[in-house]
Amino acid sequence: MKTFSVLIVIAFCLYTYGCATSRKTYTSDGKEGYNINCSGTALNWGMCYEKAGEICGAKGYIVLEKSGDTGSMVAANQFGLYGGSIINRTMIIQCKGSESVEPSQPHPALEQGRIDQKQSIPPLLNHGLTPAQVFEKVKYSVFVVKTLDSQGKVKSQGSGVLLPSGRIATNCHVVEGGIAYWVGRGRQLVGATLYAEDGDRDICILTPNDIAGKPAQLGKAGNLKVGQPVYAVGAPQGLELSLSDGIVAQLRGGSTPLIQTTTAISPGSSGGGLFDGEGRLVGLTTLYLEGGQSLNFAIPVEWIEEVQPGRKPVAKRIGQTGSIAK
Repeated sequence: MKTFSVLIVIAFCLYTYGCATSRKTYTSDGKEGYNINCSGTALNWGMCYEKAGEICGAKGYIVLEKSGDTGSMVAANQFGLYGGSIINRTMIIQCKGSESVEPSQPHPALEQGRIDQKQSIPPLLNHGLTPAQVFEKVKYSVFVVKTLDSQGKVKSQGSGVLLPSGRIATNCHVVEGGIAYWVGRGRQLVGATLYAEDGDRDICILTPNDIAGKPAQLGKAGNLKVGQPVYAVGAPQGLELSLSDGIVAQLRGGSTPLIQTTTAISPGSSGGGLFDGEGRLVGLTTLYLEGGQSLNFAIPVEWIEEVQPGRKPVAKRIGQTGSIAK
C-alpha cells in the first residue's frame, strides 16, 4: 500500500499562500465585528481590505485592530529539506451602523435584582465538560493500532478511534505497508482487516474482530470556533490513553476545515481522536509542522464519513514539509 501525507503539503501551502478568510466575532462593546485573515506570501493587506468591503458593502467599515508579522518555516525529514516564509496578517473590523447585540436572556443576577442594569454584567459562559469529564467519556473509544510486516513483526504503531459503525478510523500512514493489523490496548489486542482507504486524505478504516469499546460520539469540525478548547487522546510514543488539551488555533479550509490546534501531537498520536468540549469527536490527530511551536493539525471528522469502501491510494509521491505523527 502506498500512501503519502498530502495533508502536510496542504497545511504548508495554506501557511505559505493562504486565502483571505473571515469569521464573525463580537467586540468588547457587544457589537458585531469580523476577524479577517489574509495571511500568506501570495496575499497582501489589500486582500484584507477587499474582504472587508465585501462584508460591509456600501455601509463602509472601521478597522478596530490590525496586526501582522513575518517568520519562516523549515522542515527536514528523510525526503529532504523544505521551507518557506510565513506572513501572518489579521485585522478586526466593524461595519458602520452595527447594532449592539441584545442578550437572548437576562443575566440571573439581573432577574433577581441584585445588580443594576447600568452595571457591567459578566457574560453567561458555557464551559462544557472539564478535561477529566471529557477523558472519562472518550477513554473507551480510543485504541492503539499496530501494523505488522510479512514476518509478523510490528513495523509501525499509531492510534485509532472506534466509530458508531463498529469500525476503527486511523491515518493511512499508520497502516502503510502492512500485511496484518492489531487493535486494542495493553495485551488485549484483536486482529483487524482494512475496510477502506483514502490515501489522498490520509484516512483508513479498519474492521476489528469483536473489539470491546464505546463508539465515539461524532461532532462536526465545521461547528468549531477559533479559541474553543479541544482535547487529544491517543498513544504518543506508545503511551496509551494520553490526554492533552489546547485550543482551536485556526480552521483552515471551507465548511469542513483542517483543524489547526495547540493541542500536543507526537509520534504515535496519528489516528487518535480530537474531541471538543462536550467529548464529541471532531477530528483525527494527524501531523505537526517541524521548526514551530504548537503547529499541530487534525483532519475533520466529516471526511471520515465520506470515505467509501475499498482502496484509494494517493496517485504519486510528493515532498513532505512537516512530520506525520506516526
